[in-house]
Amino acid sequence: GAEHRAAVSAHVNVGRVLDFYRSVFMRDGVDDRGMEIVSVVNCIAAEDEDPPSWTNAIWWDNRMWYGQRPAPDGRMRSLSVALELVGHELTHGIIERTSDLIYKGMSGALNESFADIIGVIVANWYGAGPEAIDRWSWAFGAELGAEWRPLRDLQDPKRTGDPDHMKDYLRTRDDDGGVRKEEDVAGGGG
Repeated sequence: GAEHRAAVSAHVNVGRVLDFYRSVFMRDGVDDRGMEIVSVVNCIAAEDEDPPSWTNAIWWDNRMWYGQRPAPDGRMRSLSVALELVGHELTHGIIERTSDLIYKGMSGALNESFADIIGVIVANWYGAGPEAIDRWSWAFGAELGAEWRPLRDLQDPKRTGDPDHMKDYLRTRDDDGGVRKEEDVAGGGG
């Protein structure tokens, strides 16, 4: 069923991300000591979305948590299928274990940016391949945003409503001081 597909996707994609970190950065997992990764799939936030779904994924409490959302055909689709999202969230775990950037203001925005960049690189590494950089897609969460559009576009940030220059950085008290989070873009809760 759907729960098995979500679990298999999470397992395969976590493996790909960890293989990338091992082969490219010579890093042994999130903690650099081969930490076991636990994935929780098909999470929902019934009070936030109808039908009960959760258009989000997070690294929290040393685990990966994946939401799900209804696909155009009406079936629930796990966010664990998006390799760039898995790479993004595991990178948050690595950032937490290394620099531990404070998740507020500019350092939080850098945290999100680093996670996006690594997530997109991992997805392209296993997609088009490292030799075909000219064919890489810089869209993040290609079908995870509103109306199945990308959450963000690293090549053309304005396409998804994000700033493309530091002069446009949003200084605000909302959103942890200007940290652009996935759930804010996707319209989900959490």
